[in-house]
Amino acid sequence: MSEEIARKIYAILVKYAGAKDDDWAARDFAHYLAHESHQFIEYRFMGLLGMGGKFYATHAQKWHVNCYREDMTEKRQVIITSTNNALSQLEDAQP
Repeated sequence: MSEEIARKIYAILVKYAGAKDDDWAARDFAHYLAHESHQFIEYRFMGLLGMGGKFYATHAQKWHVNCYREDMTEKRQVIITSTNNALSQLEDAQP
């Protein structure tokens, strides 16, 4: 994944899921995604989803966010759904 795409993903996490909105956090996220070679990526960004707020990327499943089951609330479910919808649109737009 390119750092440019990773920064677009991070912008979605900021906008919809309350990820930390600063350049260092965006750079760290972009660097991790661009240089991670595992087939399964898990990145804890927390934000409005609490300590378990994570971004996931796999070859078999669409990009998505989630949180710990025990921290799930109706409000967090709405945040997760809107974030995942935005991530899906971005992912589907990739060549």
